[in-house]
Amino acid sequence: MKYTVILLILIPSLLHAQPFTWRQEFNTIPVEVNGYDVPIPWIGGYQHTTPEFSDIDGDGDRDLLLGNGIGNLVFFENTGTMYQPEWLSFEDDFQDIIGPAWSVCKLVDIDSDGDEDLFFDCGNIYMQYYSNEGSTTYPIFSLVNDTLFDLSGNPIDATSFCLTDIDNDNDFDLFTGVWYTGGIKYYQNVGDSTSFTFSLITSNFENINPGSWCSPCFCDIDADDDLDLFIGNGNGKIWFYRNDGTPLQYDYTLVSDNWLGIDVDEYATPEFCDIDGDGDYDLWVGKDNFDHSEVPGDMLFYRNTGTTQVYSFTLDAETYLTLDFGYITNPGIIDINFDFNDDLFYYSGYVGWLKNTGILNTPAFQLQSYNVTGSGFPAASVNYGDLNGDNSEDIVVVYGWTGIVHFWYSNGDTVNPSFYEVYSFDAGDMAGYPILADMDGDGDNDFILGVSSYSFDPFIHYYENIGDPESPHFSLTTTNYLGWAELYDIFTMVDFDGDLDFDAVVELDSTNNLTYIENVGTAQNPQFGTPYYDFIPLPDNDMHFCDFSDIDNDGDMDAFVASAYGGIRFFRNTTGDTSAVQPRLSLDPHHGIQFSLGPNPANPVTWISYNLPYPQKAEIAVYNLLGQKVATLVSGMQMPGQKTLIWDAAKYSSGQYFIRMALSGSGGAGRHKTDPYAVTERVVVVK
Repeated sequence: MKYTVILLILIPSLLHAQPFTWRQEFNTIPVEVNGYDVPIPWIGGYQHTTPEFSDIDGDGDRDLLLGNGIGNLVFFENTGTMYQPEWLSFEDDFQDIIGPAWSVCKLVDIDSDGDEDLFFDCGNIYMQYYSNEGSTTYPIFSLVNDTLFDLSGNPIDATSFCLTDIDNDNDFDLFTGVWYTGGIKYYQNVGDSTSFTFSLITSNFENINPGSWCSPCFCDIDADDDLDLFIGNGNGKIWFYRNDGTPLQYDYTLVSDNWLGIDVDEYATPEFCDIDGDGDYDLWVGKDNFDHSEVPGDMLFYRNTGTTQVYSFTLDAETYLTLDFGYITNPGIIDINFDFNDDLFYYSGYVGWLKNTGILNTPAFQLQSYNVTGSGFPAASVNYGDLNGDNSEDIVVVYGWTGIVHFWYSNGDTVNPSFYEVYSFDAGDMAGYPILADMDGDGDNDFILGVSSYSFDPFIHYYENIGDPESPHFSLTTTNYLGWAELYDIFTMVDFDGDLDFDAVVELDSTNNLTYIENVGTAQNPQFGTPYYDFIPLPDNDMHFCDFSDIDNDGDMDAFVASAYGGIRFFRNTTGDTSAVQPRLSLDPHHGIQFSLGPNPANPVTWISYNLPYPQKAEIAVYNLLGQKVATLVSGMQMPGQKTLIWDAAKYSSGQYFIRMALSGSGGAGRHKTDPYAVTERVVVVK
């Protein structure tokens, strides 16, 4: 599905007889990171990014196709200009091109028909080729080869790859990175500019080997009319080889094995593009974030402030597209500086702080620190709560694979908050998610520890605070709190319904969606009622650490939900807000669809005109009075815009027919789909 930042996704769920409604919003709460306004901060993050820039919609500026660790392609439309890009629209699962993991794509006009075709590699599948059956303005990529073979009949595979005319014969040659042993394979295009055939010339191009997971990229960085070579590797660095030869005969010299000092920690994927129309190449570096990298962001952007002959790169943005701080982000909403505006804390290997610089009903976040604790917590879970009775939120950290629980107190500084460790204890050899909440109504926070490992199913340990609000002392009371063994992972305890006791937001062990369980007891004696599943429906195969806050000061709890791939999604609570729900009519996913035909009667030709607001699968077919399909005029993915078809009924009998346009639900795995849609018009054929 294609999303624009003004698009509101209303997600209903039922609690008692009253529906909860949520509106997923992507940039209504602005975020600034190191002076850079993150364009779409709340879409969740991306792991193992591989950027590819191209003017996909033919409007004169460069758009972005982003490969990633999920295995799909995400299309970010440049809604700005060739001089000033704006990323205000995106589409998950671009044209349903998807694989198991680690997607990479390249766009080139391989058949010289004036539009760009697509090559795709992903995870444990071989390279695929999609021909553009559409146009330069509305590409429609049709799978031609689900396994691309070289001239010898061997399948082509790659960690990453690029296509360029290395031998200056006016066709595209292929270079692929080698997975584990490293190096670059060179496939010469022994076909021509209209029909390609790749022949493996060498598995060790120029004896270049920067290490495993090579990601090659060619660019004439010094404007001397030959192609220089840049290779990202699995260690997060870029090797630069200058071409000291000629356009007809390359000759590569290693200039740097750590070009520009760039180190993204894992799987660097360089890509060049003149995004600002100043005549020189700017640089993006895709990256991974699986090992809680100290380098945040979905990909890094370096602006070239030099010239076409002499480059000078400046790091412009670490979080170029979205708020992404690394693998498995834990959000925490805390008013750390007592200004009545909730701030955002996150954990992803390090605990960072984004200050709320807005006002009560208009929040805005600004990054203050990537690491307020001064140290990292690999493979850990983090949560927040007041441990020493000073009304300032403290931190509890659980090292997942050791079961060591650490408690960190806030220093109480409202300008420069930091945390220091006070004590720790060993909860056992287990992985757990910690919760601090006053579950017995005695004025101090008790400790709940979700427990799971590869050897046994989830359990919930409850530690009662038998100390006091200023001096906590936790005593293990039960290893099966509330009898929820093997059922739930508790993500937060929050007074969601405003009745002064803690309700539970959990993840059912067999699903990935958040479930709400209301506390129908009291603050002193909690009793939990019937679970309400799909409380906030979320993408599959993800982790959904979450926290809640009335961030817009409208009297209900909004949701910040994290992703395993990095990043945070924001859902505004619109329950009972008629002003918020009403616009759904004008924002209906089928709003803007048009379908008409004429002349009618057809003698024997009729024109069919239709308009689609965003890319989606469509079938336009002709049926007779018996309901039998007699002709299919369109079938498959259609790009947005106004289109016209002709149905020539010369070979059909006179009489009544029906022309039907059917649209399948838009969006793919991991996003909310629209309902199917169909419209039918009657046409009379006369001869």
